[in-house]
Amino acid sequence: MSPGPITSEVYHHSFRWVVDIETDVGALPPQRIAQLRALLPPEEQAQVMAFLQPADQHRALVSRLLQRCCVSLALGVDWTAVSLSRTKGRKPFTTNPKPPAAPNFNFNVSHEVGTSLAEWNLLCKPAA
Repeated sequence: MSPGPITSEVYHHSFRWVVDIETDVGALPPQRIAQLRALLPPEEQAQVMAFLQPADQHRALVSRLLQRCCVSLALGVDWTAVSLSRTKGRKPFTTNPKPPAAPNFNFNVSHEVGTSLAEWNLLCKPAA
C-alpha cells in the first residue's frame, strides 16, 4: 500500500508489519528463501549469509527486506533504487532523497525472539 503522491497538505502515514520468523520464514523451502535473498543487492546477500545459524540468516533477511519495503512504499522509490546505509550506531536509514514536504521520514526494524517488526512513519508538513 502506497501513501500516494506527497502534497502540501499535512498528513501522517504509518504502517507496521510483523513477521514471525519461525513460522513465516523458517517453514519455507530453501529454494524460496534463496529467491527472497536474491531480491537483495549482492553485498546485503553476503551479509545475510555471514550468519552461521539459519534462524539468524532468516532474521537478517527479513530485516533487510522490510527496510527496502518501507523505503520503496513510503517514498515511491523503485525497489532496485532503494539506497540504505547505517549510522555509527548501526541503525539503518535511507540515503534516498526525501520530498521537500516530508523531510522527516523514519523507519525502524526491531527484533524479538522469533519475530521481526518493521515500522515506518511518513510525516508530511506544508513547505514553508
